[in-house]
Amino acid sequence: MSHEDKFPYQPIPEDKKGQAKWEVRIDGLQVTGAQQVVLRHPGMNISVVYGWCQLPNGFGYDAVMWDENGGPVNMVYYRALDGTVHVAMLSQYRKLMNTEANILNAPRGFKETGEKVEDAALREILEETGGFEVGAPIQLGNPINPNSGVENSTNGRSLVYFFGFEVKEGVVEETSRGVVLTEDFKAKMKARAEAKKAAGIKATNLLEVISGAVFVPLDEACDSPDYCGLTATAALRLKFHLQQADRNTEIQVG
Repeated sequence: MSHEDKFPYQPIPEDKKGQAKWEVRIDGLQVTGAQQVVLRHPGMNISVVYGWCQLPNGFGYDAVMWDENGGPVNMVYYRALDGTVHVAMLSQYRKLMNTEANILNAPRGFKETGEKVEDAALREILEETGGFEVGAPIQLGNPINPNSGVENSTNGRSLVYFFGFEVKEGVVEETSRGVVLTEDFKAKMKARAEAKKAAGIKATNLLEVISGAVFVPLDEACDSPDYCGLTATAALRLKFHLQQADRNTEIQVG
């Protein structure tokens, strides 16, 4: 069975073509009579599929769906001396957001085929930070389908997972400018980058390196128009987890 055969949206049946509402255009030219269209990225194992959504009641409609590996959204956090929590955000340009400026996003990415999601979470942090030192992953609730109207999770793919990682001592410090990377850790990151360059390893896009980003208060990350929905969801889940952990600690101490 091919990858395409596993899609829940199958080719539009001959007797349903007259019910199709979508127009298919390629290079501006309309293609008539298309029963299924698959736009596929083999390297990332992502497919965008146009076909027929058959409903249990016998009705159906033509629709578009995404099929992808899904992956983790990571909240890298630091507890300040006053108890406030700060989380690391990447500065990224997103053409589809309603802004000309860069936005702030949590470190995240796709899970590779066959890769455990916990390993993917750690890999993404390593790739996007140049070696950020964090504690063990904390799974923040159950995975979700980010948009059940277009994302296919019937095969266990396209699910988004949320993790929290507390930074280890010596990575960040509190200053008058806020929570920032320590000079020692910056030097360590620079040495790693130079070692990679000497070994011929291509550097990560600077727009997706956390050293060029900021640590922001957790409450800000929970509700800001400058962040995407998955980042805000991850922030809210981290906030709930930490509140529950603090409450449990108070009960145990009491």
